[in-house]
Amino acid sequence: MYPHYNHVAQGDSVAPWYTRGSTSPWAERPLLPEQKRDPQHEQTLRDYIRRIQRNDPATPATAAAPTGASQNQQIGDINSQLRGSGARFNAGKPDLSLIPGVILADIYWVAVVRGTPLSGDTPFTANWHRAQAAMHHIGEFQMAGRVIELENAFAALAGGDTAALIEDTARVFEYGRNKYAAWNWAKGQKWSVPIASAFRHLCAIMNGELIDKESGLPHAGHVGCNIVMLLWFTKEYKEGDDRYVPPTPAPKASV
Repeated sequence: MYPHYNHVAQGDSVAPWYTRGSTSPWAERPLLPEQKRDPQHEQTLRDYIRRIQRNDPATPATAAAPTGASQNQQIGDINSQLRGSGARFNAGKPDLSLIPGVILADIYWVAVVRGTPLSGDTPFTANWHRAQAAMHHIGEFQMAGRVIELENAFAALAGGDTAALIEDTARVFEYGRNKYAAWNWAKGQKWSVPIASAFRHLCAIMNGELIDKESGLPHAGHVGCNIVMLLWFTKEYKEGDDRYVPPTPAPKASV
């Protein structure tokens, strides 16, 4: 069991904290009472995530944006040796780094537990649990910058078989070597790039798709690659940290 991923076995299923009347393991708040839930708001969230999954142009995350303002373009330069020039082809891919990962993970829990799962959801399988837990941990890193959360995410996704995930991760790096160049990623990228990629692959896993259609390799391996990149960037490319920074509180008025 992982410290931020609390669940208990009930028969042949795994019961999430929502079904036990507990507080969230990652947000000290109780589940809202049934009478306070807003079905219209929940439906809006479900529709938004469905459009992201379909890469619907109507989704704000995939809408046209000024140059440099989205990930819907080629990132970096394969031929450059400058710091920060790590290349990635992200044309048409939604920038899920614009959504806090803890909220994405929360949306999946709520939708499934309330009986209105997102299209394609396969809730409460081992792979679903691992992906949801990993998304939460990466989301914690996204918000608070705690590097241990990246390690927790890798451990959660591995599900006890770390060697297998390391092998899948290495195979995806081999794929990247052929698609881009060896160690292209190590030159550095904005941190939001691997965060968004990890979220996209984790969403795919939770939608029941285990193999990436483009590479033919496990989505989990792609997530592993993005976690390794982030761990590297926290030490070797700190200037790429473009995570959200809360605004400075206004000074208190003197009495």
